Amino acid sequence: MLFIMSHHHSRSRSQSHRHRQRRSAHDDEYGQYVEVRSMMGQVYKIPVYLESTKVKDLKMVVESVSGVAVNRQILVYQNHELENHHTLLQAGISDGSTIKLILNINTGFCYF
Repeated sequence: MLFIMSHHHSRSRSQSHRHRQRRSAHDDEYGQYVEVRSMMGQVYKIPVYLESTKVKDLKMVVESVSGVAVNRQILVYQNHELENHHTLLQAGISDGSTIKLILNINTGFCYF
């Protein structure tokens, strides 16, 4: 079972403290995670295994938490679009990395 947190940028001090507590428990259980950030500021913290999680697998989790269909997602890391068949490690992603979520519409790119 995957543990996914969704949050916005602004947090009160107590919210930040609770977030750190959840993060610690999460990190102990899963070890690695990435954050997927939409252009609207929504952040999804997703546990992963860098060596075995493929980009396509990550997109399926993003779909389940964001409602954005896999075929409409473009995931970008360090200004490069991620390829579905690569593992996160092959894509150069490390533990705690932030990946941008961009919504692909038929007429071009739209920031989500």
